[in-house]
Amino acid sequence: MVDPLLLRHARIPAGPWHPGASEPVWVALADGLIRAVGSPGEPEPEGTVRVIDLDGAPLLPGLVDTHTHLQWSAEDRWTVNLAEIARRDEVLRTVATIAERVTPGDWVTGGDWMPDALPDGELPTAAELDRVSGPHPVLLISRDRSRALANGTAMARAKVTDHTPDPAGGRIDRDAAGSPTGLFRGEAVWGRLITGVVPPRNRARERAEIDDALADMAARGITEIHDIGTV
Repeated sequence: MVDPLLLRHARIPAGPWHPGASEPVWVALADGLIRAVGSPGEPEPEGTVRVIDLDGAPLLPGLVDTHTHLQWSAEDRWTVNLAEIARRDEVLRTVATIAERVTPGDWVTGGDWMPDALPDGELPTAAELDRVSGPHPVLLISRDRSRALANGTAMARAKVTDHTPDPAGGRIDRDAAGSPTGLFRGEAVWGRLITGVVPPRNRARERAEIDDALADMAARGITEIHDIGTV
C-alpha cells in the first residue's frame, strides 16, 4: 500500500486524459494510481497523508529512457572530463562538481585533456585542487598520458614528498621551495609512482555510481530505463 498523496496547483497538459485546464488543479493519488482530479475550491479527498504544492508546474507521467548504457553513464558522472576545457577556473569547477557526487574519501579520476588545448600554465596546483575536492584524492591524466595532476591527498597516499626523487625518464614539478606542485610528467605518470596507488574499480564503487545516476534520473522525471547490456 502507498500512502495517499495530494498534489495541489498542478497544471495538466491537454490530452486524452484531460482537456487541459487553464488553471491549476489538484490531483489525488493512492496506491500509485490517480484517484481524482479537482479544480481549486472543490472538496479535496479526506485521508491524505502527504501534500505537495506544485505551484503551477506541469504534471506529467514518468519519462521512460528506452535505450541507455547505465553503467557507462553512471561512471561518466563520477569522472572528470577536461577534453573541452581550456582554463584553470573551469578545471576547478569541474573537479568540484564531480567531488560532490563521489562517495566521501573515494578517488576522483579522469582528465583526458590535450596539453595544447589546456596548457600547463592553466593547470591548477595541488593546493588549489585540495580546496575544491574535499576529502577525495584526485588524480587526473592527460589524454596523451604525458602529464598527471594530483592533489595533496593523492600525493600523501602515494607517499610523494619533498624528498621523493624524479624517476628515470620522468619529472615531478616543484615550486621554488622544492615541494611538488602536483604536476607529474613522463615516467612519473606511466610508472607506479602516482598512478599505482589508485585502486581498481570494484562492485561497491560501481553500485554507488549507479545509485547516484538513478537518483539524478528520478530528479529529472525519468522513472524507467531500459539498459542495453552494460551491467
